Amino acid sequence: MVSISKKADWDCDRLPAIFVTDMGSEYVSANFEQIAELGVTITNLPAYRPELKGNVEKAFDLIQGYFKPYLKGKGLIEPDFQERGSHDYRKDACLTMADFEKIIIRCIVYYNSKRVIQNYPYTEDMIQEQVKPFACEIWKWGKSQDGANLIPVEKEQLILTLLPRTTGKFSRFGLTVNKMRYKHKNYTEKYLSGGTATVAYNPEDVSFVWLVENGAYIRFELIESRFESMNLSRVESIKDNQRAIVKAAASSDTQAQIDLSNYIEMIASAAVKSGNASIKGVRNNRQKEQAKTHIDYMEKVGTTDE
Repeated sequence: MVSISKKADWDCDRLPAIFVTDMGSEYVSANFEQIAELGVTITNLPAYRPELKGNVEKAFDLIQGYFKPYLKGKGLIEPDFQERGSHDYRKDACLTMADFEKIIIRCIVYYNSKRVIQNYPYTEDMIQEQVKPFACEIWKWGKSQDGANLIPVEKEQLILTLLPRTTGKFSRFGLTVNKMRYKHKNYTEKYLSGGTATVAYNPEDVSFVWLVENGAYIRFELIESRFESMNLSRVESIKDNQRAIVKAAASSDTQAQIDLSNYIEMIASAAVKSGNASIKGVRNNRQKEQAKTHIDYMEKVGTTDE
């Protein structure tokens, strides 16, 4: 396999200042809309209007054309899939999602860095600088030009911005997020004063959450170490199973409390109260009773050794 230099294939460390979407579900979620916090303007096109984004639709066609000839008979859905009596192509599937992802990524890399763009409208400056007719080279040249509408952003900042968010609650036990407790050494006073806050979290690893405060992300550490490095689904599964076990034991606990009450009442009922109980020498009597029931375990051990 030919090695891929990510920097050379698509030198992209900035965001376009304008995102044009087709109202797909992945673009109208609250997570995606958070990208506007980085200065991006999101423009939504009407749904089911492919003619408004012809370049994008053409790109999809080209990329699919790269892999379709090689995946026939391996689960690739053909145009007659929904016709009566047609073959069920799903039964032919033999690629894993990981395999298919590798193929798609390689096709995109080829589309961006190796496919020759025949009719790109070259300027005199581009010709003078001998810009190669590849998308990645044209992109690289465009980044260096005045007026390039791009926003510099760090990878970590972009990831944190796109993480899902929820409401966290401060209490004397820490910052509670998704029913788990987190801590930060500089927020002790906030624990005591209480209140709520917006928190970003990673569903794939609950070890940390980030308090979103004045555009900054403050990392809080998980207090309950038993959940460290787990994803949120696994944590919820553990808690559900625990609740089920506790609920199943609740009936036996109720019966045990009834049995305990009956036993105490039986002992209390059997006790006979004398008319004038003297409290003189209570301490000495207690010590004598303790001595009667005391067992010298060390003496027993010594006897056993002999």
